[in-house]
Amino acid sequence: MFNYYLKLALISMRKSPILVFLMVFALAIGVAASMTTITVNYLSSKNPLPHKENNLFAVQLDNWSIEKSWREPDITPFHLTYIDANNLLSLGEKFKHSPIAQMDMPLESTSIDGEKKTFMAQAKSVSHDFFALFDVPFLYGQAWSKEDDKNSANLVVISEKTNNKFFSGANSVGKTLIYGGEVFTIIGVTKKRTFLPKLYATNVFMFAEPEDLYFPFSTQISLGWFNEGKSIYYCQKDKASDTYESLLQSECMWILFWAEFKDKAEKEQYQQFIDNYVSDQKALGRFPRPLDNRLTSIKTWFKYQNVTNKDTQILMWLAILFLCVCLFNTVGLMLAKFTGKSSEVALRRALGASKQSIFYQYLIESLCIGLCGGVLGMLLTFISLEYFKHIYTKLNDQVMTLNIELLLSGLLLSILATLIAGIYPTIKVSRTSACMQLRQK
Repeated sequence: MFNYYLKLALISMRKSPILVFLMVFALAIGVAASMTTITVNYLSSKNPLPHKENNLFAVQLDNWSIEKSWREPDITPFHLTYIDANNLLSLGEKFKHSPIAQMDMPLESTSIDGEKKTFMAQAKSVSHDFFALFDVPFLYGQAWSKEDDKNSANLVVISEKTNNKFFSGANSVGKTLIYGGEVFTIIGVTKKRTFLPKLYATNVFMFAEPEDLYFPFSTQISLGWFNEGKSIYYCQKDKASDTYESLLQSECMWILFWAEFKDKAEKEQYQQFIDNYVSDQKALGRFPRPLDNRLTSIKTWFKYQNVTNKDTQILMWLAILFLCVCLFNTVGLMLAKFTGKSSEVALRRALGASKQSIFYQYLIESLCIGLCGGVLGMLLTFISLEYFKHIYTKLNDQVMTLNIELLLSGLLLSILATLIAGIYPTIKVSRTSACMQLRQK
């Protein structure tokens, strides 16, 4: 029977193409507007490591002035000083944790065809635990070891993109690169992956392109490097002077710190560890504020970083309201179309067709309109996202890319919305009285 009702629905749609086009187009515009904003909001706030929701935490120590909080309402600083990051590393060797600092310097190498290539590379200086914390997959090689961290080795892990640029995708482990004027040996190559938002970043940097390379944090310190132009330094009183040593000994905060725990017991152990550490530092005249050390979950970290800001959320709800308006228009158009079929329905009722069969016929017609509107709507969504990629060039393209899950969700949204919109017109036309319509004829 479904095939029969589908055939009747297609015949009915062909008889009034203008009305059908208006319904499909109105629905498509509403679906495109809502799915574009939903896509950006969903991909922006999606946890890239859902299996570590209860294991991975940002370490925050409240090393700020006594007069006021670092950021209202009472948010602890995101970054640590070098003193604290270094102490946590050396005192907490049994834990899995890593400092994370930003570097941007020239990277150069000779490609396999003999051409010398140079570009400004974005890098992160981290410890060997970083790759396990954030499940970084390797295409070639591996991460450096704990001993390499202690020895401040000139080792580097490069991205697949960097490997393709310099080595045409070949295994480059053991080869060398020059970064910031220093020679580094490649120990690993990471696989390209979808990893947004980047947990190990803050604010808008969570949606920046992946790093070109990673090297030991201890190596950055031994080389005396700091990213004066782009790194974030939060200094309360004694701002760092021009010397690197003064920066390291200052109370300026510029290093993110993340840790992973096997279970709740280990997390509590780490909380006690950082509380004891800060208490010891208080005795030295540091950390003037009341004890407020935090192990911040991924969900709370997203909230702190305004991953989905209020403007974006408001825009999403406005787009959903616009979809509702489009549905009301679709209801009106369907009602006009189905009402025009009253005589035809009355004749079928007189010939023995039941209300149920009439209902199913026009419900399937609504389903066809919804499917067409959904397909056109998702096409418009794709075009909209591609357009936004060219406008918001500083954001990673992955935030504005439709995946299978969102594509199917959009189609389902369109079909369900159309079925809901078509319920009233369908019920109304199925209740057409054969006697009244035929008597008018």
